Amino acid sequence: ALGRTALHGTIPRLVPIRAHADQIMDIKVCLRPFRPAGPRMDVEHVAGKTVVHNYGHGGSGWSLSWGAAYLAVGHA
Repeated sequence: ALGRTALHGTIPRLVPIRAHADQIMDIKVCLRPFRPAGPRMDVEHVAGKTVVHNYGHGGSGWSLSWGAAYLAVGHA
C-alpha cells in the first residue's frame, strides 16, 4: 500500500458543503479513543475482505502512530 497514488481522474469531486455557523451544534477535536485492554492491532476477515484493526492508542496515538502503522502494513 505504500507509495501508491490515485490515477488522474479517479478521485471523485467533493460536493461543496452548504453549512452555516448557526447550524453547528458541537465541535469535538483531538478525540483519542482509549481501550483499557490496550490498542487493538489485529486482522479480521469479514465477507471476503481483510480488515486490519489499528485503534485504541489513546493519548499515545500521536507518538505511537509510526510504529503502529508499520505493524498494520505488515498485517495487510
